[in-house]
Formats: sequence, C-alpha cells, structure tokens
Amino acid sequence: MRGVANDKTKSDLCAVKPSTDEFEQRGGARTDSFNATWPFARLTATREAIDLYVAGKRYHFPREDIEALRPYRGLVSRGLQIEHRVSSPLMPTLVVFWPLKFVRLRAGLGSLGYAVLGRDHERKWWQHAFRTREPRHGGKPPV
Repeated sequence: MRGVANDKTKSDLCAVKPSTDEFEQRGGARTDSFNATWPFARLTATREAIDLYVAGKRYHFPREDIEALRPYRGLVSRGLQIEHRVSSPLMPTLVVFWPLKFVRLRAGLGSLGYAVLGRDHERKWWQHAFRTREPRHGGKPPV
C-alpha cells in the first residue's frame, strides 16, 4: 500500500542473525531463462545449505552439492553464481543471485564458512548468452 511506512529497515534486508547462524539478503535472481528483479528474490544461508527463493519457488543447495560460488558480471551489476551438482529436472543449471551490495553478500556468506571466488574467476553474462554448442563430431577436433 502506498504511503504506508515499511516496518523493515535496511538491516532487516541484509542481516546475519547470530542466534541462528543464518544470513539473509533480498535481491534479484536469474535462473536459466527467467529473471527476477530486486526485491523479488531472497537468499538465505546457513552453515548447512543455501536457499534461493524466486517467484514462489525454493531452490535448495546443500553445502556438499555446491561446487563453487563465483562473481557473475551482468550488464550493469554484479551477482553471485551458484555452481551446483543438484540433479533434478526442476533445478536450473544457471543460478545467479543479484544483491544490492555484493560486499555484504560475500561477508555474510564468509561468516558462515562459504568461500566466494575472486574476480579472476568471474563469469560474464555473455559467456552464457552466446554459449557455443558441442561440435557435431563427438567433441574432438577434426584431424
């Protein structure tokens, strides 16, 4: 409702809750071909797993199934790509969370023991947009 003050403060939108060892941040997200802008995505992390809530769906990534957390450069913003090995037909292969403050996201995940790779491991949006297909000759270069 317009004109009504929101009870949530900035610290509520990005907070490490010490009593529960949980980190939560609002942002945007991209999953394969779907994109949600801020504030329609929420990332929640514990020491055991990372959950991403997008458009009413929950994507659950147990810590042992997370292969890498790496910066992901968009056209004008910086996100976090969750590389995973969760095998489910409902789980997207490309999962990116777009925080307002990447530094806070990195610090919050770091406080729970997650390592976010550095800039030298950053993926760019065009690496997914213009992905090349496997060669038709079985993946081996022609002789």
